[in-house]
Amino acid sequence: MKLVLSLAIVMAYLLLDAYQSAHILSIPFMDALTLKYEHANVFTKVIVSLLILSINLIPNPKKDEFAHSIDEDIYKVTKQISKIVISPVPLKKQLDAIASLIKKELPIDCVLIATYEKDIISIQNDDPQFREYGIQHGYAAHKETIDKNSLEHLLSTCFIEKREHLEGKVQTHNGEEKVLLYSLATKESTKPFGVLGIFTKSDFDFSLFMQSVAELLSFSIYLTYKKNASLKFQNQIAPKDDILNIPTNTILQTKIEYEYKRHLRYHTNMSIIIIEIDHIANLKNIFDETSITTLQKEFVSLVQKNIRSTDTFGKWTGDRFAIVSSDIEFRSAKNFAQKIAKKLTETRFVKVGKVTCSFGITSLAPNDTISAFRTRAEGALNEAIQKGGNSIEIKILV
Repeated sequence: MKLVLSLAIVMAYLLLDAYQSAHILSIPFMDALTLKYEHANVFTKVIVSLLILSINLIPNPKKDEFAHSIDEDIYKVTKQISKIVISPVPLKKQLDAIASLIKKELPIDCVLIATYEKDIISIQNDDPQFREYGIQHGYAAHKETIDKNSLEHLLSTCFIEKREHLEGKVQTHNGEEKVLLYSLATKESTKPFGVLGIFTKSDFDFSLFMQSVAELLSFSIYLTYKKNASLKFQNQIAPKDDILNIPTNTILQTKIEYEYKRHLRYHTNMSIIIIEIDHIANLKNIFDETSITTLQKEFVSLVQKNIRSTDTFGKWTGDRFAIVSSDIEFRSAKNFAQKIAKKLTETRFVKVGKVTCSFGITSLAPNDTISAFRTRAEGALNEAIQKGGNSIEIKILV
């Protein structure tokens, strides 16, 4: 019976994946199901199917075989975590549910799940106890001065030395507690991409449990990263965003290249405004996907009503949008941005309410390049975001 159920879950995964591929790539469903299309990754599909199958076929261990390393509660928690991992729940909610479950069922006081983003260790789950434990949402891995008896030092050591696991003790509001860290990695990843950590006062040996949970988390996070990367690639090569019905990055880049050639020949001007809705990541954690999509559609409509017919407005990357405007310089582009910002103050979006945006602006200059042009605009937007949002920043080539 368990084998039949496991095979059914694998088949459901393959059918849903084929449906999504057929929808995104506009190809026949059977071609998507049999992987007869460009960029089809047969190896990834096989690995994911085997992992789902193996997770569901984990046998109940005999008590006498595991009595020395794992008790009944830990086994039950591990099985529940495996079910959460293969559920169709967004990654953020998965991580929060797993951390909450571990704390509730086991003698563990606090759980953190972090990913490595360049030189930043970014905590991915939320926990009301983080404030009590002094846990921040992000840590700089290469900070010069770090207290050696702190969580920050343990995380930094795990990151820099690429440790598979690390144990230490730190002072908390509950007194001294043991901290266990286990790295998150898969066979496909060349190095760890995150870490699982727990705080506990128990003397129980959690090593086998931590290793099992780290493997399950690694599978879920890696699969989500691969899926997002695939969707990002497909969105960039598609002419229009299917959901928002606006040009994708490919069309914007084509427009930029066309205007750049005009600039070289006729000395015309071009400006770009890159826009990001402030705190969009937090909004995604608070509101469901439907509410976020509705917000983005309403935002798109607002922008389209306040630009010229000759402007090209579309998706830039991820949650960023861009307006490519021909024959105007940065001052006029700033006026556009101010106009949109003012409209935002007068608009209340369905469910989400009022939002603000950050704007990054640049214009073409003599001896400019397309690469430098794009980089300046993105740098201007990043500066606006770093100032707390609701800001317009301009970078020009002098």
